[in-house]
Amino acid sequence: MRGTKNIQLDEASQKKLKSLASRRTSEVRLWQRATIILELAAGKAKQEIARQMGIAWQTVWRWERRFLQLGMKGLHDAPRSGRPATIGPEKIAQIIQKTKQETPRDSTHWSTRSLAQQTGVSACSVSRIWRKHKLQPHRVKTFKLSNDRLFAEKTADIVDLYLNPPPDSVVWSADEQCQLP
Repeated sequence: MRGTKNIQLDEASQKKLKSLASRRTSEVRLWQRATIILELAAGKAKQEIARQMGIAWQTVWRWERRFLQLGMKGLHDAPRSGRPATIGPEKIAQIIQKTKQETPRDSTHWSTRSLAQQTGVSACSVSRIWRKHKLQPHRVKTFKLSNDRLFAEKTADIVDLYLNPPPDSVVWSADEQCQLP
């Protein structure tokens, strides 16, 4: 069996690989890579593993080589370069600061388009920055109290009614039931 003599697993690595290969929530690619290494360590041939898993033998060879070079870390995807960032940290800080501490003159909160126009970036960039920093300026996070001077007394009456309803009666709340006539 060509190429299988190189992989020797210690107990911890074998346990981790078996966990990855048997977990229902593992990513498919991690499951596949862990299974390849376990099969190679068990002495199976690359061609047999490839046929059994429905993949190319080169894939088996690639993950064997990566595992031998990098160990368990080699099973994960290598970082990719991607497109370089065009919006600098200063601009991101400005967008976050405006979102949190300022409001536009003609609105109660920023929209992606209005903030994009104000800061000179695209609306998609503003949206991406908001998602990354978990900002949702359209959501109000404060509790609104009534302006009614008798609010506390009315609340106490309603709570008392709920806690001590009259005998042989049903207490029903129609608050904000706009579909009722």
